[in-house]
Amino acid sequence: MEGRLKKKADRERRRKREREELAAAIAEAPPVTFVEPAKIKPRISLYVRVALAADAQQIAGIYNHYVQNSIKSAEVVPLSVPDLARRIADETGSSMPWLVACQKGKKSGRGYTNGTDALILGFACASDYLSRQSMYAYTAEAEVFVHPNYHRHMIGSCLMDRLLYILDTCYDAKRGYQFTATGPFAEHGGARVIGSVIMNVPFDKKDPEDLEGIAKFLGKFNFKKEAELPNIGVKKHMHVSLATFRYYTGTIINPKEAFF
Repeated sequence: MEGRLKKKADRERRRKREREELAAAIAEAPPVTFVEPAKIKPRISLYVRVALAADAQQIAGIYNHYVQNSIKSAEVVPLSVPDLARRIADETGSSMPWLVACQKGKKSGRGYTNGTDALILGFACASDYLSRQSMYAYTAEAEVFVHPNYHRHMIGSCLMDRLLYILDTCYDAKRGYQFTATGPFAEHGGARVIGSVIMNVPFDKKDPEDLEGIAKFLGKFNFKKEAELPNIGVKKHMHVSLATFRYYTGTIINPKEAFF
């Protein structure tokens, strides 16, 4: 009897000592801090919404500026408004998002006007990498273009933030701007299963700063440069190189469960 009582007392002392050691360890541990992503602070009053076919004229104006005056677009012939409208319809019909950033106008009721008469400050889009009916069906190619008169206003950041939110169910949006939408493009993760987002960036290899700024911008959104093809194109009487940046979504693609 005395032996059992002694063993019981020893167990109680040991458990008490373990509880005290655990409490001391918890007290000494540094506090855990959960840091929310820093909100984007656009330098112009804007909102982001899903692009409409009626936006094609303004989008074409922005895009064709880069077609005609820069190497940032692969095209060398300006796109017509009908061609742009068809592209928007085709790609959104394949559940790939097109977004526009619009300058806020006068308030109408509770919110800002959501009409197509608002000035479009920039646009972002995702398209299938080659084709939805190909082995790259889980990869999207993204593009972001800002109105040439509104650079350095954080417009591209707002557009990229919302684009990744739609493409990646695990993306933690930075926010800091108004977004208005209904349907699948209002949802976190949208309507497509995407494993990677690609951005192909044309640049002048003779000008190191030409790529550095874009790489810094994309790095803020966890894009990593994975390839570089020197002098692969020719435009504006010069050789054009191409850098490929890749963003990995939080979605794990299981090849055995893929539909191809």
